[in-house]
Amino acid sequence: MIIKQIKDLFEAIQAFRTQDLKADYEKRIQSAIVSERRRIEQIDEIADRLPPDVVKKAKYEDPRTAEELAYDFKMAERERYVAAHLCIPKPDSLLNPN
Repeated sequence: MIIKQIKDLFEAIQAFRTQDLKADYEKRIQSAIVSERRRIEQIDEIADRLPPDVVKKAKYEDPRTAEELAYDFKMAERERYVAAHLCIPKPDSLLNPN
């Protein structure tokens, strides 16, 4: 009789744990879905200022946040500006103008 009660108790605990794990799993899945949707929406908010191929890559191929995407784009834009507008002569050309 005691063995049957222990077995029933064990089965009840297992059922409770399984139910609790399923609920936790579902909660985590929903949280991940909401987080991913938010990330995509944030990228969409700045997408009109970025090249479409960069936006597509950030959304689907190489997942990035909008902040990372904007920062990387600004740094690349800055490097292009510096390369185009700030011609810094090499030290040798200062000594030999020929």
